[in-house]
Amino acid sequence: MLLVPLDEYLVTDPRAWRLSALGGAAAVVKVWDAVRVGVSPKLALAATVLMVLVLIVARGLRRKSELVPETKTVRVTTSVFGRRVSIRELDVSKAAWVRARPIAYKHQLVVELGTAGYTTKELVRLSMAQSQGISIAEDLCARIALHLNIADKGYKPMS
Repeated sequence: MLLVPLDEYLVTDPRAWRLSALGGAAAVVKVWDAVRVGVSPKLALAATVLMVLVLIVARGLRRKSELVPETKTVRVTTSVFGRRVSIRELDVSKAAWVRARPIAYKHQLVVELGTAGYTTKELVRLSMAQSQGISIAEDLCARIALHLNIADKGYKPMS
């Protein structure tokens, strides 16, 4: 079975993860501060261990998307530190075209599939911070269009 790789990325943005870690550290400090006024130390220890485990798992989450042309599906695999957690498949059999467009409120590009009607499905988000973000998105659109035999609309800037 031929798999066309689309993208692989960390689920949790590193900057957001750092902010979550700081917020979690502040919460743990408050929990341990409450031990002085009567909260069980075992409860505080459990809250601390839980917070650390959540941060570790959030740091290791990765998502990988692959196109399966034979079945016309996109397989999205989520893994934690290399161990597969879930596989989700998106049906793209009714796709008529593919395009890349910018997202207004973020500095990102989205590659999406559309049907003959008005339905679109987002496949991949790319960072525009990369110097070649638009060319990567256009190349991805061309590969998807080639494997699914659909129209390639390429990059459409905001008007």
